[in-house]
Amino acid sequence: MQLAAGTFLNLKEEELEHSPQAAAGNDFTGISLLMLSNLMLAQAQECVLEKAVKGNMKPGVLSKLAAQVAEYYEVTNNLITTTELKNIVPKVKTNIMYFEYLQVLYFKLQVNIMYILFSRFGS
Repeated sequence: MQLAAGTFLNLKEEELEHSPQAAAGNDFTGISLLMLSNLMLAQAQECVLEKAVKGNMKPGVLSKLAAQVAEYYEVTNNLITTTELKNIVPKVKTNIMYFEYLQVLYFKLQVNIMYILFSRFGS
């Protein structure tokens, strides 16, 4: 997922910046590639968080990981709901957008829980 994120960013920064005509439709614009990159980073970071939870890592570490996941999902959600992407995202993907927003809230909740545990029991 991290490699996919890098590929989307590379397409955005290298290909589209140097050759704007390379955009072969609405799904290959700079903002759509940025959104896809952030989505891949969110999912990759979520995997890291799940592994950290299973590895019984300290609450302070889990809190930081959860905060980063929430931030990536929040950026993704903000990009999906821009006018440029809102008009090209099919209506069937509305549920996915809602799910992404719920994930932001979920990971923010995890951050708060980890912070409470960290405050109470230490790092």
